Amino acid sequence: MNGTIDIQIVEKSGFFAFENSISLDPSTAHVVPLSLVEQYLRSTFPAAFNKLDQTYNSFDSFLKTAGRDIVRAGLVSWQQWNYELLTVRNYYTDKRHEHECFSNLTWDNLNENSLLFVFYAKEDKRRYEAERASMNKKSRQRQEMNDYGSPSDAMTTNESRYENMLSNEILGLCHNLTPTQKAMDSIKHLRKKIQNMLNSVWPNMNYQVVIFGSSANSLALTNADVDFCIVVPESRYEQDLHQYRNKLPKLPKSVYNMFFLASRLRSIGMRGVEAIGNASVPICKFVDPHTGLNCDINTNNILGIENTQLIQKYCDLDSRIRPLIFAIKQFVKQKNINNPRGGTLSSYAYVIMVLHFLMSKLRNPVIPSLQRLQVTCTSRDCNFKSFKPIPVLHNHQIIKCDARYHDCVQIQGVGDYGLHVRGATTVWQGRNTDSIATLLTQFFQYYSNENNYTISIISPDGELFPNEELYPHKDPFTIQDPFITSKNVARSCTTVGARIIIQEFQRAATLLSGKDFQYHFSHICDPKFNLTRPVDTESMEFRFQQRNQRKTTTVRQDKVVGYLGNEKQSQTISETSKRVFDLWAGSESDAEPIPIEVTITNEHLLRESWGVSSPLKIERSSPSPPPPPPPVAVAATVGNRQEGTSSSSGSSHNTAATSSGSTTKTNGKNELSPIFHLVKKIMTLKPKSENVLDTFANEPCTDMYKLLEDPVINKIQPQDICYLIAQLNFLGDAVAGKMISNAVLEHQQQYEQQQEQRQQHSAFVETQELQRALAEMGLNDEYDDDEEEDDDSYQLNETDESDIEDEDEVNINYVLDNVPDYLESYEIYNLLQWYGRIRKIEYIQNPPSWCVRMAMKYKNVKLLPVNPEFDGFTCDGQAYII
Repeated sequence: MNGTIDIQIVEKSGFFAFENSISLDPSTAHVVPLSLVEQYLRSTFPAAFNKLDQTYNSFDSFLKTAGRDIVRAGLVSWQQWNYELLTVRNYYTDKRHEHECFSNLTWDNLNENSLLFVFYAKEDKRRYEAERASMNKKSRQRQEMNDYGSPSDAMTTNESRYENMLSNEILGLCHNLTPTQKAMDSIKHLRKKIQNMLNSVWPNMNYQVVIFGSSANSLALTNADVDFCIVVPESRYEQDLHQYRNKLPKLPKSVYNMFFLASRLRSIGMRGVEAIGNASVPICKFVDPHTGLNCDINTNNILGIENTQLIQKYCDLDSRIRPLIFAIKQFVKQKNINNPRGGTLSSYAYVIMVLHFLMSKLRNPVIPSLQRLQVTCTSRDCNFKSFKPIPVLHNHQIIKCDARYHDCVQIQGVGDYGLHVRGATTVWQGRNTDSIATLLTQFFQYYSNENNYTISIISPDGELFPNEELYPHKDPFTIQDPFITSKNVARSCTTVGARIIIQEFQRAATLLSGKDFQYHFSHICDPKFNLTRPVDTESMEFRFQQRNQRKTTTVRQDKVVGYLGNEKQSQTISETSKRVFDLWAGSESDAEPIPIEVTITNEHLLRESWGVSSPLKIERSSPSPPPPPPPVAVAATVGNRQEGTSSSSGSSHNTAATSSGSTTKTNGKNELSPIFHLVKKIMTLKPKSENVLDTFANEPCTDMYKLLEDPVINKIQPQDICYLIAQLNFLGDAVAGKMISNAVLEHQQQYEQQQEQRQQHSAFVETQELQRALAEMGLNDEYDDDEEEDDDSYQLNETDESDIEDEDEVNINYVLDNVPDYLESYEIYNLLQWYGRIRKIEYIQNPPSWCVRMAMKYKNVKLLPVNPEFDGFTCDGQAYII
């Protein structure tokens, strides 16, 4: 048979038993009838099973011979598990029931001679054998005690069972969180799609897209971010690096420019594309619309690829490392302490912490240091002997990084925990046989101490590799990069973030090491118990938020109506206000009412004060504002509106025509209604300050609650209040719009005057230079005689462009004013490169502006943007023909 098919059959058998177990207790061995496993695999591998029958005569014979050899060789992915074939009778009589390794089955009608596929954790078997040995030594005491006798022995047994339960839970978590093969195939398909894009944009450049990070070293959680790297040929990259250095990420239309790469990703349908070009490693974020995966891509981060492979080598040494890292990653994810931009640590930093702990902070280390191996390397093809330094741009300098490590090591002496490493010739003797649960508890206990955060995996002792540029006291945590020794992986961690991490670790250590032995790992990770976190003003996330607020253009505020000075403070306040007005007005809509949250007290007060009994209903779309009314008296406008309403509707809403909002006629005379009395009352309370805008825009003119106690105002109908506020709002918009229009017109006139003055000054300077040149040539008199005659024609040639054809090439200066301080030259280049050839881009400090010298066809001058935008910031652009 095909060896690959054999491995797949054994592997699928374990997965099938794990997912379809008939055991009563899921924390014990997973059991399934062998006939069901065979039926499932026959439908999955029909051709392979026919050959299996010919070779081994039966499926159980295959599992007892070739299947066991496959598991011993470590060729399956569930290397911390094993299987047995037992009859139903032998299963129920097995001593492991007494140690809670086995549990009863949910199926009662099984034949006692039927074979069962028993899938158990190796950790269970080791615990069972240790307990049986202890029981044999204390057989006499065990006969005398009932239910485990002395408290100390009972505590030891309970602790052992808890460790077993916790280890099995973590192993199950590792299995459930591992991405499926379908998900991995989707990532590979996405990689091919990006590769095709690179080949079309940069043909014959031999750029290659590589998957790295957790998706490449078997440490990715389900739906985790995917990291891609564009690998540039070594010779090409070294040439670009030495030629451009810091300008490399800003090269227009280059693979190093994340902004240009972002435009190419959008062209192939990627969503949410965001270029981060100013990071230490420039990246571009995007979302694949087909899978919904969040992805990051960078260019030639070779050290990131080497880091991925180094971590993969560590995980291949011992079967406990990968589940332990999975548990830590799940914990920090649920606790929301894995966000570098939020002031905490990255997942990569936590992986380094795990390896540091396993390497140097246990009495019996679990793993050796692959970069500073303390045993003799016996391999000729070891990566440590053949690898050469990698050039990297770090802190504005080109440095050579020693990225060597031993890939020929295999651990012995740890029983089933040791994994088979293909091609390994160097042996490292291990002595640590602690369970996964024990290592997890010790991990939290060790990092609960704030003095244990100087971390490195380069040397076996865990100390920082000698480097004068790394000082532990600069940052709360110091986690040394394995290859760039002067780089602190934890440099983004703030004081607040470090305190939260330590507190969460202390809580986990307390729960895991308590005497109750009852907390599941899911409870320890539960986000409901996350610690409250203060605002972290040192975090990048907070600083970016503040910077974006400064960038955002200020929304025009309505200062005509005082109490509407702050147009919209928040979504919640705005929606609640509208609902309150609808409640007052008793407005009804055919649309389905939208549920809202209003406290009983507030609703009661509204109904008591205004007599409203209609239900809360919110219209799904607000009506469009009416056209501006003609300039007539306010009283006439309101009266006409209500008369029109009265004559047109004829429904129950005609009550508005007779409400207090209209004028009433008594003894042939018109009297002001309560709504006009309210307006008059408010206007008499207008502040006497000259700068009234700032006064009434921020505070009420009087106590509004006392104003409502006025007997006349108390008669006002809610509909009239809502109508008045709405119309004043429209009036405020109209007044503000007119004010802005006048201001814009005045600004435009001033700008045109300045332009005219500049042109006159330019013409005067050129005339002076021409006179000076003629004087030197002895032609000044001749020019003076003809000066008056030629002056008009000279000015006409400067200002009239009618003699320039559209296809003629002209030289221009394009000036950008009102620019943000974060604007970079490459952003301007990306904006203007389509109009012509850019010869020079200069920054002018006073006033802050950019000047771009270009050569282009005259027809393109008319197409240049007048108000270009950069990240939402609008600038002023003006072109001058030279």
